[in-house]
Amino acid sequence: MSGKKSLLEIISENITDGELSDKFSLPKDDDIGDPDRLILADGAMDGIGIYHMVQPEITDEQMQIVSKAFQNIGDTPKVMDSMRSFFEKVFPIRGIDAIQRYIIDHSQTLDVQKVYMFAVDCLYSAEVDMVKLGLIIIEIFNEPDEQIKKIIRTLGLSDEFTIFSVFNMLGWENGNQEVFELAQKVHSWGRIHSVARLEPETQEIRDWLLREGIANDVVPDYSALDVYEKVGISKLLKENISDTQLNQIANVLCSMFDEGSVRGISALSDEEAKDMLGDFINQAEFHTATLEICGLMMTIAAKEQFSDFSDKCSEYLNSKKSKSLIEKELSNGRGINLAKYVGIPFKEKIYAHMKADFSSGFGNCGALLDDEAYREKVIDLFRTSLPLKTMIGEPTTAGGYFDKYADYNKLSYLLQFLKDYPLSSTDLVAAALRMPIVQCRIQALNAISEWCKVEECNVKGLSEEIYQAVEYLKQAEVDDKVKELLVKYGL
Repeated sequence: MSGKKSLLEIISENITDGELSDKFSLPKDDDIGDPDRLILADGAMDGIGIYHMVQPEITDEQMQIVSKAFQNIGDTPKVMDSMRSFFEKVFPIRGIDAIQRYIIDHSQTLDVQKVYMFAVDCLYSAEVDMVKLGLIIIEIFNEPDEQIKKIIRTLGLSDEFTIFSVFNMLGWENGNQEVFELAQKVHSWGRIHSVARLEPETQEIRDWLLREGIANDVVPDYSALDVYEKVGISKLLKENISDTQLNQIANVLCSMFDEGSVRGISALSDEEAKDMLGDFINQAEFHTATLEICGLMMTIAAKEQFSDFSDKCSEYLNSKKSKSLIEKELSNGRGINLAKYVGIPFKEKIYAHMKADFSSGFGNCGALLDDEAYREKVIDLFRTSLPLKTMIGEPTTAGGYFDKYADYNKLSYLLQFLKDYPLSSTDLVAAALRMPIVQCRIQALNAISEWCKVEECNVKGLSEEIYQAVEYLKQAEVDDKVKELLVKYGL
């Protein structure tokens, strides 16, 4: 065993009010070098494997590694060393069945007491894969005592281990309630995995699923179909429901329409989808309008599959209550697409919101830049709202993925639109070339390249300020992607 703290201890030390902070992350084996490197979130690799990768075949050769490992049971370091070799070829989440089947098939020859004690040792490991191995093995034994249960509950609070803890809990006498308790305390991949395996046994669980089942920090789409089916949304829409429930249903259905990550609305039969959406539209007539409900109406109206509902959706969106809502939300910088759909002027209100609350409103700049009456005013808001002088620095390889780079990300967001408006804000583009964050420099170079094409000139013909900034960058650049762009664009 290494001298590192066990992951169980690290998790335990970071629990506040029964759960981990959304900023918590397990220490990674390669937490060295560039601190700005983008690292996968806890549980992401397993989530990607489950939802986006085919279950791999486990070869006889790989199973020989498992066999060798358990032949050494009783010698923990040797078993762990062999299983590390196995996990180099097969991720733990993909090796669950093979490992468990091997132990069960060889239960007559293996010392099962030693196997169990080895698994308990693994729970105290400082290595992610070894902790997972412990959880995989303990799952096949009888329901553990309260001490082991407490460990499994604690490990489950980390999104990296949630699914393995859930698999264990499902075998306990009160397993579904345990999963429900855990689901409420995890907020990323752990919630997705918990929701997928949570049975809607009680009204409390169904109410929570409708309210928070898709509320995860990854993508709500992953859980939308699960929530739809477990809550029984199709049936619920035929009953008397509250304004809150209808809005929650709209949230779930909007995520089902996205289908960017997993199947949603397309998983329903055409008959069920049409019947359910018809009920939703009928319900909406008698409930308070919300952005979520209006957004879903606009989505339905745009789908050829549901063209029978287009007129009713359009009528709803153009109703007095919907327009009143949209007008109000524009003052908060929201509802732009809905305003466009029903023909409500929106630019003055979202500019005023951006001016009053730049941090939350800057993302609407793209909706204003195409209007010459607002373009320079919007660009000037970025000039006055960002600390541009202090943002300038030597180029680095930092991508800008973290909160500390919020100002750089705001500027980068603006730059992606400026390529369509030659010679607008040359000062901002030149400044971006002198910033440490890669994305700022990339977006600035993209804009310069497009401007050169439109103006039919080289970079020097754009402006002396931009030319000097490009010349500086050619000498100072340290990131390979940016170097490639300088060559590609002939700058």
